[in-house]
Amino acid sequence: LYRDAQRLFDATTEAIWCLPWFKELSFGYRFSALMYKNSVAGYSSTNERNHYLGPYWRRNLHRGLWTMLGYERGFLNDDVRHRYDGSVGLAEVEWYRRGEMSLKAQGRYGRSTVRDDYYSAGLQARYSFP
Repeated sequence: LYRDAQRLFDATTEAIWCLPWFKELSFGYRFSALMYKNSVAGYSSTNERNHYLGPYWRRNLHRGLWTMLGYERGFLNDDVRHRYDGSVGLAEVEWYRRGEMSLKAQGRYGRSTVRDDYYSAGLQARYSFP
């Protein structure tokens, strides 16, 4: 939950289903919402409600190195453009060292039917103290 003068409500939830007979393949559903409860004059804020569905392929390459490729089909809705579609391609590489440390690099590319394009890249590090 994020608070500002517009009282923004930001929520995301997701579910992943794995196939027991083909563990490298999974399917996911993700819902995200941005809702502004207090519009400020002279400032443009748009409420959004988005649903995404898609398959993911995850594979262990060698000794703690994992890769993941995915595709998400989006069913998007906002107060300005109303209903439209979008798609997202994503790639991820993660390296685990024993159980306490991991490094992850990820990239995303998205495009919608209203000609929105976006690119993102991220790098994460995690360390668990015993």
